[in-house]
Amino acid sequence: MSYGICTLSVIPVRAEPADASEMVNQLLFGEVYEVLIQQNDWLRIRSAHDQYEGWISEKQWSIIDKQTFSEAAKHVCFAADLVDMIRECGSKGHTITNVLGDGSRGIRASDFEGRNVKIETIVSEPVAERIVEQVSGQYLEDYAVIIYTSEVDVVRGDKYGL
Repeated sequence: MSYGICTLSVIPVRAEPADASEMVNQLLFGEVYEVLIQQNDWLRIRSAHDQYEGWISEKQWSIIDKQTFSEAAKHVCFAADLVDMIRECGSKGHTITNVLGDGSRGIRASDFEGRNVKIETIVSEPVAERIVEQVSGQYLEDYAVIIYTSEVDVVRGDKYGL
C-alpha cells in the first residue's frame, strides 16, 4: 500500500479518473490518504479524515511512508476539522493558505512538511464569537493556534450574508 499527503491548498477528488469528471470531494492542505489503485496518471485514494474515496491526478501526489501516514491519521487537528468546525458555526466560505513560520516555542507539532496553514473567513460578529468559542475550547490548549478577529468593511456584504 502507498500513502500520500496533500501539500497543496486543495486537491480536487474526482468521481472518475479524468479531469472533466465531477469533483466529489476535496483534500485540504495537510490531509493524508491511502493510495488504493494506480491507473495511468490517476490514483484512486481513500482519505484518512473521512474515509471518502475518489480519484486524484498523480501529479498532485506527495508520497509519505506508512509510519508518517499512521501518525498523521491519528492526529486530531486537520485543516479539514477546522473547516468543518467553522462551517458548523455558520461560515459560508473560507480561504486556506500554506504558510511558513515558527512560534515562541520554536518547535513544530509534527516531523513532516506541510502542517502550517492559515484559514481565513469573513463572518458576522455572532458567527465569529461561535468560532472563537469552539476553537478555543478544542485547540488552544494543545496546539499552536492563533485566533484573531478584525472588523472589516465588505463590498457587496449582503451578497455574502453579512
